[in-house]
Amino acid sequence: MHTSKKPAVYLIDGLNYVRSHLAQGGPGEEDSVSDFLDWLEYAAQYAPAGSFFRVVLDGGYRNVGATVRAGVRVDFSEGERADDIILEHALYLLRERRRPVVVSDDGELLSRARAEGVKTIRCEKFHAFCRSALPNK
Repeated sequence: MHTSKKPAVYLIDGLNYVRSHLAQGGPGEEDSVSDFLDWLEYAAQYAPAGSFFRVVLDGGYRNVGATVRAGVRVDFSEGERADDIILEHALYLLRERRRPVVVSDDGELLSRARAEGVKTIRCEKFHAFCRSALPNK
């Protein structure tokens, strides 16, 4: 997928992102989630105007810091699959003529999203896209 400067709602498979990208030999999973959310809040300041990041985490609520931040919202799947919540929200956004982009390395989720006409991006490419917009790359 080509990354774009157009406004979008990025629907991020949170634990998939952390497990595949950030937690490689670093802090524990919950600390990695908190660190990722802090970084994402910073990156949101430099996202295209009108863009928004929604992170969906598998499982019930747990303390990962603020769940509503500037340009970022965090939700917990609470007994549902995060993948299903992400896809449902992406389809809603399409119906509302918004631009959803699913961020994950989960092949099944990406395939389902693409089959419905939703843009997708893998975690590493999303991370590089965000970093390229930051002033201190």
